[in-house]
Amino acid sequence: MSENKGFEPDQPQNDVSAASKDKNANGVNENPGDEPRTEVGVDEDDSRNACNCACLEKCSNFITSKIENVFYRLGVFTGTYPWATILIGIALFLLPLPGYAFFYNESDEAKLWVPQNSRAIEDRDQSMIWFPSLLRVEQALIVSGNVLTADTMQKALDLDINIKAIQVNYNVTVQWTYANLCFKSGPFCLENSILEAWDWDEATIDALSNSDVEAKVNEDPLLSGQTTAPMNAESLLGGVTEDASNVITGARAMIMTYYVGPDEDYVLDWEDAFLDVCKTGVPGLEVYRFAQKSPTDIGTGAVWDDAPFLFAGYGLVFLFLCATLGKFNARLHKVWLGLAGIVCVGFSISISFSSASLFQLDYGPLHSVLPFLLLGIGVDDMFVFVSAWDNLSPAEQLLPLRERIGAMTRHAGVSILITSLTDFAAFLIGVTTIIPALRSFCVFAAMGILGIFLLTLMLFSGLLTYDQLRAEKNRDACCCCIYLGDDYKPNSCSEQSFSEKVFDQYIARALLWTPMKIAVIVVTVGLLATGIAGTAMIEQDFGLNWFIPEGNYLYEYLEKSEDYFPGDGDEAYVLFGEIDYYGNVDKLETLPGDLEEVSGVAKDSTDFYLTSFYDWLDTYAGGDTDITSRIDPTTKDPTDEANFIYLLKDKFLLEDVGKAYTSDINFNDAGDAITVTTYLSRLPFNYKS
Repeated sequence: MSENKGFEPDQPQNDVSAASKDKNANGVNENPGDEPRTEVGVDEDDSRNACNCACLEKCSNFITSKIENVFYRLGVFTGTYPWATILIGIALFLLPLPGYAFFYNESDEAKLWVPQNSRAIEDRDQSMIWFPSLLRVEQALIVSGNVLTADTMQKALDLDINIKAIQVNYNVTVQWTYANLCFKSGPFCLENSILEAWDWDEATIDALSNSDVEAKVNEDPLLSGQTTAPMNAESLLGGVTEDASNVITGARAMIMTYYVGPDEDYVLDWEDAFLDVCKTGVPGLEVYRFAQKSPTDIGTGAVWDDAPFLFAGYGLVFLFLCATLGKFNARLHKVWLGLAGIVCVGFSISISFSSASLFQLDYGPLHSVLPFLLLGIGVDDMFVFVSAWDNLSPAEQLLPLRERIGAMTRHAGVSILITSLTDFAAFLIGVTTIIPALRSFCVFAAMGILGIFLLTLMLFSGLLTYDQLRAEKNRDACCCCIYLGDDYKPNSCSEQSFSEKVFDQYIARALLWTPMKIAVIVVTVGLLATGIAGTAMIEQDFGLNWFIPEGNYLYEYLEKSEDYFPGDGDEAYVLFGEIDYYGNVDKLETLPGDLEEVSGVAKDSTDFYLTSFYDWLDTYAGGDTDITSRIDPTTKDPTDEANFIYLLKDKFLLEDVGKAYTSDINFNDAGDAITVTTYLSRLPFNYKS
């Protein structure tokens, strides 16, 4: 093929005539022949600029030609050994598969959205050391026009009875109920509900009237029927309405909270049953449910919930590929090639997930868009290859197949290399973000883009070569075993390109029409103005609920919780380490009030055990000399640090009023000694974002 040297890999793609080489950028002949030089008034600076531009152009052409030569050689290899490139593509898919052993779907919000080297993570890790989380929170949210009715309280009690009757297998022979699994504060299960005001007593609640319910929630103080500890009705009721005298007259919601633990399989089984009981509910009662395992279950389920949309989207794209890649006749339609393209995208998704998992990166809620992202990029790359094949020049179409594949790869390879490199670089830059979920997403996306680029070059182009071999042998595109015959002629309709016809005869001509030009400018300016206005109105905010898929029980619960309990905010803690508590009592007692002055901290939301402890000492009127002998009769304060610790640990926390604080103090017990010299404590409060 010496006559076709223009397609040899070492030959530059674009021939430049001798006449054009003899002229500089200003059209001046530079050859010192017999023709006299014509001065055109070019000054020295312009000549220097023209020289610089020519140098840059030469550098660009040199780099481009070298890259094209690489892709040309790869294409020739593919055209010669298509089976080899197909095997290489399959190997690229198989190589990172062991990474699935490290695949993990992360649902911990702190690990997803909080920078891992931040102070917040350090504090959280320290809090988990000081106060290991043994509690698992389960909640039933009841909504009604007015929950402060006898009927609602009786139905809520029925739901509570059903919840506490749940049985799970602790082991092969023993079944446990809520009474066995609940987190206990003293002898009682720790739970919060307005029903506690009546001690969950069925006879008492069945005898209630509407006025009895309203009178009870307005008692001051409202005391627990079980422990006589103070209760806050407004923290248990949502959508509260009051009259001019601040008397509660109604409420739209009530919440019942149960605490279980630890994190064991039988507790998770109980949570499943809890969700089922709340889902079944009680006739006439609108119940929304939440379990500690709900975010993980919903996050994991969301991956599979997207599957129907994913398959539907891929199906539509497959139909589009079938309609556009080839022609509608038995020899040139490309149904199987379109399917091969979809398989390449699927392989790239697998490469993305498995290779990123090898780097110990977790799957998060953002990653569900990756299959659609890679589908768009992959289909675009395939169109570039097929378009390059269809647009080979008449001279290129006369070459042997391997050189035609080389010419196609030379043109298409450079195009997809540039787009893939820019996309790959953009996502690699995103890896520098401090947000873990976004950083993980960028790595997943970058590996997927790299995968689809390599698979298109290897697997897709190899299959395209075999498809062209089939077509040139007049084999049927659906079943290559069928020979169409030497006299086969495709129908004339299939030879027409309707998309080109639409763009060439209608859209292109319309854009040359003056009114259409004006319309395009107006629309463009309008879109620009809309974008600028929208940018000016951007507000920065963040909500974890935004990443919960709609249409499930957790999303509905969070919506109702936000509607009826918006003021509570998120529970937060101030943790204290090994400090001199006795010596700093005066400072510590003022901390709750100071904290509530901080912007964002809900009023009356702090609950500090030291405050309740000293209130208990001030009002103690019992006859226990073991208590009175250890406090100053005037100030009612402990006489020394040893008595301070003894009264707190062995007296106050055993009283009904103190049992609620047992989880807020962690004593460092030194064997059999009663006196504890160091201990940790925390101050809970609600923070409103």
